[in-house]
Amino acid sequence: MNWKTVVATNIITTILICLGFFSYGPEKTIEANNLNEKPKANSNTDLYYELSELYERVEKLEDHIQKQPGASESSVVFYGPSEKSEKLTSKLSNEPNDNTINDSQKHFDPVISNEFLEKIEMDLSSEESVSIDPNSTERQALTTLDTNQDHKVTKKELRQYKNMKKSADRFARKNNLGTGSYPISKSSFRRSDKTFAGLDLNHDQVIDEEEYMEMSRRARQELSKYDIDRSSYLDSEELGQGQVRFDYLDQDQDGRLYLYEILEALIRSRW
Repeated sequence: MNWKTVVATNIITTILICLGFFSYGPEKTIEANNLNEKPKANSNTDLYYELSELYERVEKLEDHIQKQPGASESSVVFYGPSEKSEKLTSKLSNEPNDNTINDSQKHFDPVISNEFLEKIEMDLSSEESVSIDPNSTERQALTTLDTNQDHKVTKKELRQYKNMKKSADRFARKNNLGTGSYPISKSSFRRSDKTFAGLDLNHDQVIDEEEYMEMSRRARQELSKYDIDRSSYLDSEELGQGQVRFDYLDQDQDGRLYLYEILEALIRSRW
């Protein structure tokens, strides 16, 4: 382990200790609909937002170290508070990303307006679901809401989409140092260049709301694909890719992969 990795590991561990990271863990919930919603460790602490701040600090540290003379892409990788850096780096630093998707020419689903969402919510107030008429002018928007592709929209699907949209809005407010909204340019992006590249799916040098929503949709699809017991998180057995791989993705080392961790992994090309 070179001196840069040692320094990075010590700094990360210090940050974790300062956050009280080793003293608590999240409670299990029935369903985590919000991409930015992490079960609270207790009534006073929201673990998710502490982790988000930690990720940002670590990203900046990674960028700084990788810019030093002689540094490589794998000079420093954040694996959480455990002492697994050398083992994980040797197994995963050159691992191919089989889920890479070429989005340069891809059309993303347009973001549905709040007015239309309110209309569907009114329709669902007296019905269990809204069927999709293939000849309707609302077909495209309803198809976007229909995540399980059963040709109808349920209250759960509407709730999930609204929470994803709220998360997208919050992401822009927090990470666009300019306007606090979309689109987000590279120069005004608060987080690292690597995170920017992971969200700029069509490589046009800006992050649009459609792109963030697309990554959110993919994260939910991945969670649904592996979540056999429908607990709204994955354990190592469900993921089925070995403990080393699971620990690599489990940023808080609590033995569970939540939706926000899957989203972070997708954005940072680690999924």
